[in-house]
Amino acid sequence: MLFRDGAASAGHNTDHSGFVAAYRARMGAERPGAVALVGAGGVGRPIAVGLGELGAEEVRVYDIDAGRAARLAAELSSPQLTVRACADLAEALDGAAGIVNATPIGMYRYPGNPVPDALLGRPRWAFDAVYTPRDTEFGIAAAARGAAVISGYELFFWQGVHAFRLFTGLDVDQAALRAELERSEA
Repeated sequence: MLFRDGAASAGHNTDHSGFVAAYRARMGAERPGAVALVGAGGVGRPIAVGLGELGAEEVRVYDIDAGRAARLAAELSSPQLTVRACADLAEALDGAAGIVNATPIGMYRYPGNPVPDALLGRPRWAFDAVYTPRDTEFGIAAAARGAAVISGYELFFWQGVHAFRLFTGLDVDQAALRAELERSEA
């Protein structure tokens, strides 16, 4: 939320814009195809909106809370984008061109992979919203299957770029920012 003269003036979501920028940086103008979205919570919703913006054919939502997946599908499905809740993970993943992990599974305190190897298939691309660690079990497994992997670190990076612009009105030197982030991780 941005405030001007003490009043809220505009709301923005850098999960959305960060995801779209990260996707475009890795995949260019390539459309996402049919996408399995694993997780319908906080980051899942803006990513689903971003998938629509990127021209996804369909978003298949799976969440351990079936009601949350159903609500997301009902709220975001439109004539331009089919969003449907899936009863199980296998249904969401079946033939998906892309897979998105929008759960905390894989984060440094929540290790693991939300997509069992037996269900992974051969997606064209995969995105993990988890950015710590940069290389998650999900991302490593998807890369081993030939997927173009977009790390959550890229979401983190683009969120920072966009937030800086929103708060200051200025563009950040992206090369300098990347270099400084790399230096701080060393």
